[in-house]
Amino acid sequence: MMNLGLDPGSVLQGGDAYQPPETGGFQIKNSTGVNCPDSITLKQALTVSCNTAFARLGVEKIGADRLKAMARDFESEPRFDRDEKTNYMGVAPSRTGTMQRSATDTRVDPPALAQSCIGQREVRMTPLQGAMIAATVANDGSMMRPYLVDKLQLADLTVISPTEPKQIRRPVSGQVAAGLQEMMVSVVQNGTGRNARINGFDVGGKTGTAENAEDALDHGWFIGFARKGGKGHIAVAVFLENAGRGGSGEAARIAGQVMKAYIAEKGL
Repeated sequence: MMNLGLDPGSVLQGGDAYQPPETGGFQIKNSTGVNCPDSITLKQALTVSCNTAFARLGVEKIGADRLKAMARDFESEPRFDRDEKTNYMGVAPSRTGTMQRSATDTRVDPPALAQSCIGQREVRMTPLQGAMIAATVANDGSMMRPYLVDKLQLADLTVISPTEPKQIRRPVSGQVAAGLQEMMVSVVQNGTGRNARINGFDVGGKTGTAENAEDALDHGWFIGFARKGGKGHIAVAVFLENAGRGGSGEAARIAGQVMKAYIAEKGL
């Protein structure tokens, strides 16, 4: 994936902790209860949310430039340089550790890059962006323009301006999208997104826990989609502010209920 020669079966190095270069004692660790062996496939790493595997992959193989480029293609832009304007000085916002650095050093910060690869640090995403990512994967790599109004009608309900689907771009190829679909379905079938399962549909997704301030509860995330017969039908994103422990699982449950309601309404 990302032209790195990866597929869902590619083997990554996981483990209990990962220490990026130039970090002293700083480490990325997995969440409590996550079983991430030293050798783990990309598919299984996504299924169980293995922080160490993705942090290592991002720092040692993907790199900052490619990660930024892909994020931009998906309408986002992470920041992980050593620029004092980005609030990266001193203590990291994430609770996974602390780093010290020089205010004049503008190189990429390996700890910040590692944290960004697991959705922490200064990574920012709106629910709409999350839903668009899920929809793009479900739509075989084609990102469509979002809209709020389906059509404009006169008083007699005559349609005067229907909205037509419009592709924005293709952030990933159909082959990469298929691999992501497989892995995200595994998250729902076998991993952290089980609460979003819907009988008769291939539901895929990804949970996320966004660490907050030291005295505030974590946020819970879930983005996902439902496919049937080789076609994507709905994509959603659920964000639960200050949900605390288990918030991502609850976000997955809500997403599943939303998708079920849509499926019932459309008679799919």
